[in-house]
Amino acid sequence: YTSEDGTVTTFNAKDTVITTLVDNGNGTFTYTNENGATTTITVRDTVVTTLTDNNDGTFTYTSEDGTVTTFNAKDTVITTLVDNGDSTFTYTNENGTTTTIDFGIENRTNELIDSVVLNRDDTLRIYEGGNVTPTTVVVSNTMAEIYDAAGGQTIGSSFTNVTMATNGIVDADYTAGANSITVDKSGRYKITYRVTLGFHPESNNRSEAEHQITRNGLAVPGTFGATYHRNAGANKGSTTIIKVIDLSAGDVIRGQSRQSAGSSVLQTVGNGTSLIIERL
Repeated sequence: YTSEDGTVTTFNAKDTVITTLVDNGNGTFTYTNENGATTTITVRDTVVTTLTDNNDGTFTYTSEDGTVTTFNAKDTVITTLVDNGDSTFTYTNENGTTTTIDFGIENRTNELIDSVVLNRDDTLRIYEGGNVTPTTVVVSNTMAEIYDAAGGQTIGSSFTNVTMATNGIVDADYTAGANSITVDKSGRYKITYRVTLGFHPESNNRSEAEHQITRNGLAVPGTFGATYHRNAGANKGSTTIIKVIDLSAGDVIRGQSRQSAGSSVLQTVGNGTSLIIERL
Protein backbone atom coordinates (compact mmCIF):
# COMPACT_ATOMS: atom_id res chain seq x y z
CA TYR A 1 0.00 0.00 0.00
CA THR A 2 1.42 3.43 -1.00
CA SER A 3 -0.11 6.38 0.92
CA GLU A 4 -0.57 9.97 -0.26
CA ASP A 5 2.82 10.99 1.19
CA GLY A 6 4.68 8.21 -0.64
CA THR A 7 5.03 5.84 2.32
CA VAL A 8 5.09 2.20 1.16
CA THR A 9 3.67 -0.53 3.44
CA THR A 10 3.58 -4.27 2.65
CA PHE A 11 1.08 -6.45 4.53
CA ASN A 12 0.17 -10.12 4.38
CA ALA A 13 -3.46 -10.78 3.51
CA LYS A 14 -3.22 -14.55 3.83
CA ASP A 15 -4.18 -14.51 7.48
CA THR A 16 -6.88 -11.81 7.18
CA VAL A 17 -10.29 -11.65 5.59
CA ILE A 18 -10.80 -9.24 2.68
CA THR A 19 -14.08 -7.28 2.83
CA THR A 20 -15.23 -3.95 1.36
CA LEU A 21 -17.69 -1.19 2.37
CA VAL A 22 -18.64 1.14 -0.51
CA ASP A 23 -20.49 4.47 -0.15
CA ASN A 24 -23.10 4.54 -2.94
CA GLY A 25 -23.56 8.30 -2.62
CA ASN A 26 -27.32 8.07 -2.04
CA GLY A 27 -27.52 7.44 1.68
CA THR A 28 -26.72 3.69 1.35
CA PHE A 29 -23.55 1.59 1.65
CA THR A 30 -22.78 -1.77 -0.02
CA TYR A 31 -20.91 -4.28 2.16
CA THR A 32 -19.14 -7.24 0.48
CA ASN A 33 -17.94 -10.01 2.80
CA GLU A 34 -15.07 -12.45 2.36
CA ASN A 35 -17.28 -14.86 0.44
CA GLY A 36 -18.35 -12.22 -2.10
CA ALA A 37 -21.88 -11.86 -0.69
CA THR A 38 -23.17 -8.24 -0.79
CA THR A 39 -25.47 -6.45 1.65
CA THR A 40 -26.93 -2.96 1.17
CA ILE A 41 -27.16 -0.85 4.34
CA THR A 42 -29.42 2.20 4.47
CA VAL A 43 -28.15 4.83 6.90
CA ARG A 44 -30.50 7.73 6.03
CA ASP A 45 -33.99 7.51 7.51
CA THR A 46 -34.79 11.23 7.32
CA VAL A 47 -34.97 13.76 4.54
CA VAL A 48 -31.79 15.83 4.15
CA THR A 49 -32.13 19.53 3.44
CA THR A 50 -29.71 22.41 3.90
CA LEU A 51 -29.94 26.17 4.47
CA THR A 52 -26.61 27.88 3.77
CA ASP A 53 -25.61 31.44 4.66
CA ASN A 54 -23.64 32.76 1.67
CA ASN A 55 -22.25 35.62 3.82
CA ASP A 56 -23.31 38.23 1.26
CA GLY A 57 -26.86 38.86 2.40
CA THR A 58 -28.25 35.81 0.57
CA PHE A 59 -29.15 32.29 1.69
CA THR A 60 -29.26 29.09 -0.38
CA TYR A 61 -31.87 26.45 0.46
CA THR A 62 -31.49 22.92 -0.96
CA SER A 63 -34.63 20.78 -0.65
CA GLU A 64 -34.82 17.02 -0.26
CA ASP A 65 -35.14 16.55 -4.02
CA GLY A 66 -32.02 18.60 -4.74
CA THR A 67 -33.85 21.76 -5.81
CA VAL A 68 -31.71 24.82 -5.00
CA THR A 69 -33.33 28.16 -4.12
CA THR A 70 -31.40 31.35 -3.32
CA PHE A 71 -33.19 34.21 -1.56
CA ASN A 72 -31.98 37.71 -0.77
CA ALA A 73 -32.12 39.00 2.80
CA LYS A 74 -30.38 42.32 2.10
CA ASP A 75 -33.61 44.28 2.37
CA THR A 76 -34.53 42.81 5.75
CA VAL A 77 -33.02 42.96 9.22
CA ILE A 78 -30.01 40.64 9.43
CA THR A 79 -30.88 37.49 11.36
CA THR A 80 -29.72 33.89 11.21
CA LEU A 81 -31.47 30.52 11.17
CA VAL A 82 -29.07 27.66 11.83
CA ASP A 83 -29.86 23.96 11.33
CA ASN A 84 -28.44 22.19 14.41
CA GLY A 85 -28.60 18.81 12.68
CA ASP A 86 -30.89 17.26 15.28
CA SER A 87 -34.32 18.40 14.02
CA THR A 88 -33.90 21.75 15.80
CA PHE A 89 -33.07 25.17 14.40
CA THR A 90 -31.52 28.10 16.29
CA TYR A 91 -32.93 31.50 15.32
CA THR A 92 -30.93 34.62 16.27
CA ASN A 93 -32.72 37.95 15.84
CA GLU A 94 -31.23 41.37 15.18
CA ASN A 95 -30.75 41.97 18.93
CA GLY A 96 -28.73 38.78 19.42
CA THR A 97 -31.57 36.95 21.20
CA THR A 98 -31.59 33.23 20.35
CA THR A 99 -34.60 30.90 20.17
CA THR A 100 -34.42 27.14 19.58
CA ILE A 101 -37.26 25.67 17.49
CA ASP A 102 -37.82 21.91 17.67
CA PHE A 103 -39.46 20.43 14.57
CA GLY A 104 -39.09 16.87 15.88
CA ILE A 105 -38.76 15.25 12.43
CA GLU A 106 -37.39 12.01 13.84
CA ASN A 107 -40.51 11.60 15.99
CA ARG A 108 -43.01 12.07 13.14
CA THR A 109 -44.40 9.54 10.68
CA ASN A 110 -44.80 10.36 6.98
CA GLU A 111 -44.51 14.09 7.70
CA LEU A 112 -42.08 16.42 5.92
CA ILE A 113 -41.29 20.10 6.47
CA ASP A 114 -41.62 21.56 2.98
CA SER A 115 -40.44 25.10 3.72
CA VAL A 116 -39.73 27.59 6.49
CA VAL A 117 -40.33 31.29 5.77
CA LEU A 118 -38.89 34.05 7.97
CA ASN A 119 -41.34 36.97 8.14
CA ARG A 120 -40.40 40.60 8.68
CA ASP A 121 -42.27 40.62 12.01
CA ASP A 122 -39.96 37.98 13.58
CA THR A 123 -42.29 35.04 13.04
CA LEU A 124 -41.76 31.84 11.07
CA ARG A 125 -44.31 30.36 8.67
CA ILE A 126 -43.83 26.57 8.57
CA TYR A 127 -45.37 24.63 5.67
CA GLU A 128 -45.37 20.89 6.36
CA GLY A 129 -46.84 17.68 5.07
CA GLY A 130 -48.15 19.36 1.93
CA ASN A 131 -50.47 21.65 3.88
CA VAL A 132 -51.27 24.98 2.23
CA THR A 133 -52.04 26.63 5.59
CA PRO A 134 -48.81 27.28 7.51
CA THR A 135 -48.09 27.11 11.20
CA THR A 136 -46.90 30.49 12.51
CA VAL A 137 -44.28 30.50 15.26
CA VAL A 138 -43.34 33.69 17.15
CA VAL A 139 -39.59 33.66 17.70
CA SER A 140 -38.84 36.90 19.52
CA ASN A 141 -40.31 39.66 21.67
CA THR A 142 -38.98 43.20 21.92
CA MET A 143 -39.53 46.11 24.28
CA ALA A 144 -38.68 49.73 25.07
CA GLU A 145 -38.84 51.75 28.29
CA ILE A 146 -38.46 55.43 29.16
CA TYR A 147 -38.86 56.84 32.67
CA ASP A 148 -38.70 60.07 34.68
CA ALA A 149 -35.61 59.97 36.90
CA ALA A 150 -35.69 63.62 38.01
CA GLY A 151 -39.36 64.44 38.60
CA GLY A 152 -40.47 68.02 39.29
CA GLN A 153 -42.71 68.58 36.24
CA THR A 154 -45.75 70.67 37.18
CA ILE A 155 -49.02 69.25 35.89
CA GLY A 156 -51.54 71.86 34.70
CA SER A 157 -55.29 71.77 34.18
CA SER A 158 -55.02 70.52 30.57
CA PHE A 159 -53.67 67.13 29.49
CA THR A 160 -49.90 67.48 29.14
CA ASN A 161 -47.28 65.09 27.79
CA VAL A 162 -45.35 63.82 30.81
CA THR A 163 -41.57 64.08 30.46
CA MET A 164 -39.68 60.76 30.74
CA ALA A 165 -36.21 61.63 29.47
CA THR A 166 -34.26 58.62 30.77
CA ASN A 167 -34.02 55.46 28.67
CA GLY A 168 -34.30 51.99 30.12
CA ILE A 169 -34.05 49.04 27.72
CA VAL A 170 -34.71 50.26 24.17
CA ASP A 171 -34.53 47.53 21.52
CA ALA A 172 -33.74 48.23 17.89
CA ASP A 173 -37.42 48.26 16.85
CA TYR A 174 -38.20 51.50 18.74
CA THR A 175 -37.22 55.16 18.85
CA ALA A 176 -37.21 56.76 22.31
CA GLY A 177 -37.89 60.48 22.77
CA ALA A 178 -38.03 62.81 25.79
CA ASN A 179 -41.73 62.00 26.32
CA SER A 180 -42.56 59.37 23.69
CA ILE A 181 -41.78 55.99 22.17
CA THR A 182 -42.15 55.48 18.42
CA VAL A 183 -42.87 51.95 17.17
CA ASP A 184 -40.81 51.04 14.10
CA LYS A 185 -42.65 47.80 13.26
CA SER A 186 -46.34 46.99 12.99
CA GLY A 187 -47.71 44.44 15.44
CA ARG A 188 -49.62 43.80 18.64
CA TYR A 189 -48.21 45.58 21.69
CA LYS A 190 -48.73 45.84 25.44
CA ILE A 191 -48.40 49.42 26.74
CA THR A 192 -47.87 50.21 30.43
CA TYR A 193 -48.05 53.81 31.67
CA ARG A 194 -47.25 54.35 35.38
CA VAL A 195 -47.37 57.88 36.83
CA THR A 196 -46.75 59.25 40.34
CA LEU A 197 -47.65 62.81 41.43
CA GLY A 198 -47.31 64.74 44.70
CA PHE A 199 -47.81 68.24 46.18
CA HIS A 200 -45.15 70.90 45.72
CA PRO A 201 -44.98 72.60 48.03
CA GLU A 202 -46.85 70.41 50.49
CA SER A 203 -50.32 71.69 51.28
CA ASN A 204 -53.65 70.58 52.71
CA ASN A 205 -55.77 71.24 49.65
CA ARG A 206 -57.29 68.02 48.34
CA SER A 207 -56.63 67.54 44.67
CA GLU A 208 -57.25 65.06 41.88
CA ALA A 209 -55.36 64.21 38.69
CA GLU A 210 -56.37 62.31 35.54
CA HIS A 211 -54.15 60.29 33.23
CA GLN A 212 -54.29 58.63 29.80
CA ILE A 213 -52.24 57.02 27.02
CA THR A 214 -52.17 58.71 23.61
CA ARG A 215 -51.45 57.37 20.14
CA ASN A 216 -50.31 59.99 17.63
CA GLY A 217 -51.70 62.71 19.90
CA LEU A 218 -55.15 61.12 20.40
CA ALA A 219 -56.36 59.47 23.60
CA VAL A 220 -56.45 55.66 23.38
CA PRO A 221 -59.90 54.40 24.46
CA GLY A 222 -59.87 52.38 27.65
CA THR A 223 -56.78 54.06 29.14
CA PHE A 224 -58.28 56.55 31.61
CA GLY A 225 -56.87 56.62 35.15
CA ALA A 226 -56.97 58.96 38.16
CA THR A 227 -55.10 59.71 41.40
CA TYR A 228 -56.30 61.37 44.64
CA HIS A 229 -53.99 63.60 46.71
CA ARG A 230 -55.33 64.28 50.20
CA ASN A 231 -53.05 66.51 52.30
CA ALA A 232 -49.49 67.28 53.32
CA GLY A 233 -49.16 63.97 55.14
CA ALA A 234 -50.57 61.85 52.31
CA ASN A 235 -49.99 63.79 49.12
CA LYS A 236 -48.45 61.26 46.75
CA GLY A 237 -50.55 59.10 44.46
CA SER A 238 -49.79 56.61 41.66
CA THR A 239 -51.76 54.85 38.97
CA THR A 240 -50.81 52.24 36.38
CA ILE A 241 -52.62 51.98 33.04
CA ILE A 242 -52.17 48.85 30.89
CA LYS A 243 -53.49 48.49 27.34
CA VAL A 244 -53.02 45.90 24.57
CA ILE A 245 -53.38 47.41 21.11
CA ASP A 246 -52.44 46.79 17.47
CA LEU A 247 -49.98 49.46 16.33
CA SER A 248 -48.65 50.47 12.92
CA ALA A 249 -45.05 51.32 12.09
CA GLY A 250 -44.45 54.99 12.92
CA ASP A 251 -47.09 55.24 15.67
CA VAL A 252 -46.03 57.53 18.54
CA ILE A 253 -47.08 56.60 22.09
CA ARG A 254 -47.11 59.03 25.04
CA GLY A 255 -48.43 59.28 28.60
CA GLN A 256 -50.44 62.36 29.55
CA SER A 257 -51.71 63.80 32.85
CA ARG A 258 -53.70 66.81 34.07
CA GLN A 259 -54.92 68.26 37.38
CA SER A 260 -58.69 67.89 37.35
CA ALA A 261 -59.58 69.23 40.83
CA GLY A 262 -58.07 71.20 43.72
CA SER A 263 -55.70 74.15 43.91
CA SER A 264 -52.52 72.45 45.16
CA VAL A 265 -49.51 72.36 42.85
CA LEU A 266 -49.06 68.80 41.56
CA GLN A 267 -45.67 67.67 40.27
CA THR A 268 -44.17 64.38 39.09
CA VAL A 269 -42.13 62.43 41.63
CA GLY A 270 -38.61 61.30 40.65
CA ASN A 271 -38.39 57.67 39.49
CA GLY A 272 -42.16 57.38 39.84
CA THR A 273 -43.24 57.62 36.20
CA SER A 274 -42.48 55.31 33.25
CA LEU A 275 -43.75 54.20 29.84
CA ILE A 276 -43.11 50.63 28.66
CA ILE A 277 -44.04 49.07 25.31
CA GLU A 278 -43.69 45.32 24.67
CA ARG A 279 -44.37 43.50 21.39
CA LEU A 280 -46.45 40.37 22.02
